[in-house]
Amino acid sequence: MFHPEFFPTPDWLAQEMLSRINLHKFHSILEPSAGKGDLVEAIRSRTRHPRVACCELDPELQLILNGKGVPILNDDFLGFTGQGYYFDLIVMNPPFSQGARHLLHAWDILQEGQVLCLLNAETIRNPYTEERQLLAKLIADHGEIQFFPRAFSDAERSTEVDVALVHLHKVQANVAFDFLEGLQTPKPPAAEDFQTWFANQSQGTALECPDFIRHMVGWQQAAVSTFQELVKCYERLNFYVQPLLQGCVYKLTSMIESALKEPTPALRVTEFNVALTDLAWQSLFQQTQFQKVLTARMQENFVKHRQLQGQKVFSEDNIRALLELLIDNQKSILEQCVVDVFDTMCRYSADNRVYREGWKTNDKYEVGRKVILPGFVECSKYNQSFSLYYNRRDVWLNDVDKALCMLTGQRLEEILSIVDALREAFKDRSCRETESTFFKMRFFKKGTLHLVFKDVDLHRELNRFVWGKKGWLREEFE
Repeated sequence: MFHPEFFPTPDWLAQEMLSRINLHKFHSILEPSAGKGDLVEAIRSRTRHPRVACCELDPELQLILNGKGVPILNDDFLGFTGQGYYFDLIVMNPPFSQGARHLLHAWDILQEGQVLCLLNAETIRNPYTEERQLLAKLIADHGEIQFFPRAFSDAERSTEVDVALVHLHKVQANVAFDFLEGLQTPKPPAAEDFQTWFANQSQGTALECPDFIRHMVGWQQAAVSTFQELVKCYERLNFYVQPLLQGCVYKLTSMIESALKEPTPALRVTEFNVALTDLAWQSLFQQTQFQKVLTARMQENFVKHRQLQGQKVFSEDNIRALLELLIDNQKSILEQCVVDVFDTMCRYSADNRVYREGWKTNDKYEVGRKVILPGFVECSKYNQSFSLYYNRRDVWLNDVDKALCMLTGQRLEEILSIVDALREAFKDRSCRETESTFFKMRFFKKGTLHLVFKDVDLHRELNRFVWGKKGWLREEFE
């Protein structure tokens, strides 16, 4: 079912790993080969507010992690650079055949902190490769090992191999996030010292400025100079964010303010990076215009998918993988668009008790040549002018045009849409009829909208197509 090297960490072993550290001291945790989240759940069981993210290659396991609300930053951990993220603890159970490579990569992306890693014991006992030799030196310099014979013999997926628990400690003399390094704030003299100084000055003599006043002047000047640098940095940031986010660029200031509220300075860059990444994915979907072929219901589902995708690193590989997925499924996306429209049109059938009226032209299992839609328009009591009802009626009417464009092979931007035709007609208060590319339309003061298919063959094709998808195809259409 899953990858052949998928061996979930037994709970007792996960707890044994975590017993060596105080989880409350760490700010941000990475699980690089998360599987179905056993180590993540062990971490969550020991602390209430763990900040945990992960990487996972297997798509099926990713779905399980999504269900558990675990952010997935990248599929392949070895392709994850860690840029823009801060981790001070990495807890991992990598594939046994690549354990040395994964652990060395974890060490490289860790800024400062600790690593807890399970390895096949042979990785340590038999250092015949350059990678294993490098790892052996790393452990000798920065960590310790404990062996657990046959630790997975009674596990969910068993194996008889011995495992080694490697615990590494990484300390940097100059931490990259020590933004105030080298800056000192001298304490001003006590108030009574200033009073003494003031009393000792001879009248008419030029006053020497006390040290603390001199410092205050220096701080004010340094603050202005630093703000000048801040303005330049903000303009540079805006220069890159503008083409990236386009319509969402107005959120830049709020993202910065939110990130700066993070109490841990090292995590402020991560906070900004996460928010920017989510908006970058959102901007990508808007710019690729996939929403033009998605119905309202499909867009709602896609937003949920985008929110999960938004956790992933905004990289060329991840973008390419997502776009390939969408392109590969483009046919099924378009087909589902037609089915969604069919279902909505049939919702207003005569036997639907949600609505007070019944319309014989509407059928539960067939879209009629004439479709009556209640509550799609409204007439102002003040000036008798018409408009589309506010509750996203225009969105659904656009879905109808998308579906029919799919069946006819036309481009949405090249047709006269239902919504555009209606809004043009609404400009004439005496008008009650209009036409779009696909329909003749009438609208009434009580709020109903009548759509009549102009093309008989298109009407027939809509029903035939959906019946085929639902397995309802009648003999006359087969």
